[in-house]
Amino acid sequence: MKEKQEIQEETSLPISSDADHHGSASHQSNASCVVKCVLFILVSVMVVLFVVRYGEEYILSGLADTSFEVGVVGSKGYEYEDTDNQPTSLLYIVTSSAEFNNVRRGNMKHHSKDRLMDLVVPVIKTSITSMQKAGFKVDLYMIVSYNMTNERRAAVLQHLPEEVSLEVWSDAVPIDYDIGGRKSDTLHKVQAIPRSLARQHRFVVKDKLWDYDMFAAFEDDMLVLGDHVKHHLYVSEKLQKFRKEAPEDIDDIRLWFGDLKIKQLQRMRPGFIRVEVLMNDEPNVTQDETEMENNIPFEYNFSDLGYKENQHVDPSICCNEKQLGLNITKMPREPSVSQLMLWETGIGALGVRELPDGSWVALLPGPRAFPGEPFDYEVGKFDSGRAGKLNNRPTKSSPKFMAQSAGWLATRNELLEMQTQICRASILPPFGEPHKRDGLYMNNVEFWSGGLQFWCQRDGCSFFRVIQLDPKNFSKHLMYHTSNNKQIAISKERRVLVDNLFAQLNGVRKVAIQQKNRIKEHPPLNKVNMSS
Repeated sequence: MKEKQEIQEETSLPISSDADHHGSASHQSNASCVVKCVLFILVSVMVVLFVVRYGEEYILSGLADTSFEVGVVGSKGYEYEDTDNQPTSLLYIVTSSAEFNNVRRGNMKHHSKDRLMDLVVPVIKTSITSMQKAGFKVDLYMIVSYNMTNERRAAVLQHLPEEVSLEVWSDAVPIDYDIGGRKSDTLHKVQAIPRSLARQHRFVVKDKLWDYDMFAAFEDDMLVLGDHVKHHLYVSEKLQKFRKEAPEDIDDIRLWFGDLKIKQLQRMRPGFIRVEVLMNDEPNVTQDETEMENNIPFEYNFSDLGYKENQHVDPSICCNEKQLGLNITKMPREPSVSQLMLWETGIGALGVRELPDGSWVALLPGPRAFPGEPFDYEVGKFDSGRAGKLNNRPTKSSPKFMAQSAGWLATRNELLEMQTQICRASILPPFGEPHKRDGLYMNNVEFWSGGLQFWCQRDGCSFFRVIQLDPKNFSKHLMYHTSNNKQIAISKERRVLVDNLFAQLNGVRKVAIQQKNRIKEHPPLNKVNMSS
């Protein structure tokens, strides 16, 4: 305070003598030092704040801009920490494109149902409650296409379990010139691109990457339970253990049994299949005999795995509303085995594989050779067509058999490995090459929120998704699509009873075991014949 007074006194004196001039020069020197010190402190504070707020983003931006080759990893791939498979904090990201269900009367649209409160919120609440019971600390982030008012946000928050924080990104649909869109008139005007709402959760993941151990990003009508999260971790840990013990190379990567090498295991992930509960279980609701691949054997007998009785899928794990405490109008609350239906894959598109520990998995449709690049990470499988004649073999690129799960699960370290070592293109923003227009060009909902990017080749990670065939685990790979509307929109020949598929996969597994034993007893001279 005294120094401040002296400076004020000096600046108030007239410049009329040498002494006064000397005092003024001294003041200017002192003032200059003070200004420099203040500026230095301000700049230092700004630098610290910038690093704290944006440092992580710039680090990841650098990772995203780096060009990665397929399969370039260390000797054992990404080195996980001991705690990676026991995450405790989980960010549940829900993307929602509609607040109300609309009906058209004449040329006018009318709200017919409060979709947010009648469907989305009950599904979210049930999912979070289940995750909490499984031991996870859960927070919710909603990405919505509409403007969620404060009143509606408060209503959502009121229905959530305790200790759950809520963040909402309203009006989240990106805008751009819709180059690559289906309508020619969209090329020259800036407009909303609704399909790219599914991209926005990646920005949230990047922003929150260091705040949570695990992420679950799904569409708003998917019931994601604690059993799903725990099973993802269980299968991932199992595959990671195999990877740590795996050889660098093997003789024939196309075999459906024996060792798996590091590059193969690096690209194997647990998969999930969307299912619905049929409103009735009449025989004509799903495929009939002429539409089924009935040349593939149906086997409900798992006695070789220690089960004394025939085994079936368990609807209570994914879809029992009464047991889960979910209450959605007109939905069957305790579905039977004959009411569980899938529509996005079929036995003709699948194969089976024996893992190093002797357990068996089904492989969902996935990557194939990419032009000009080695396909040395292909995971060999015993194709279902080798177990019986297929009537309608799907093409490898058919979207009707891709089994997209309307979302994905991943730990932070899995995401880091994908971003830095595996995927051809960035899974987190910024979306540079080979993405176009920051990922807005052409990429559809399934690419982003359906998880297609993770298991496709182009702009993707080339993952092979596995479904455990042991009866106690198979049903944990099924996720309930609670809108229950595909059974109406999808043609009957694509509706498959889950229990039928389960039995046929077991039939294929048994034929694969027989073929494996024959090969081991009488190895062919030409190793190529072993996998062809």
